[in-house]
Amino acid sequence: MSVVGDNEPDFISAGRLRDQLQALGFSTRTANGLVYGAEIKSLEELKARPWSELSEHLSRAPGLGPKGIAEVDAFRRGEVPESGRPSGPSKITVPLSDDQLAELDAYREAQPDKPSRPEALRRKAFPAD
Repeated sequence: MSVVGDNEPDFISAGRLRDQLQALGFSTRTANGLVYGAEIKSLEELKARPWSELSEHLSRAPGLGPKGIAEVDAFRRGEVPESGRPSGPSKITVPLSDDQLAELDAYREAQPDKPSRPEALRRKAFPAD
């Protein structure tokens, strides 16, 4: 096993760099492609490596594609990479038992505006003050 600068095994350093890239806004696919495909060792290297050399490595990195290259280009320009993560409200799936669903439907029917199930759940979870 090879060891890098501060005596960390390569796979630990790679995992830390991948986490840093994701924290900066890179998608998981792009972060993995940079670290494991293009073998980028640091954020400084990603910024400083000549684009001609970097794009050659990026084009061969598995799973990177044009979207990943656009993320890298944005990062090198000092912008936040667009990872494609949705913005706005998060969506969740909530499993309910038959009894819970029946109770929710009864609540909905008792409301004058007959809210949807998601709206009824929001109202029950976060009642207006």
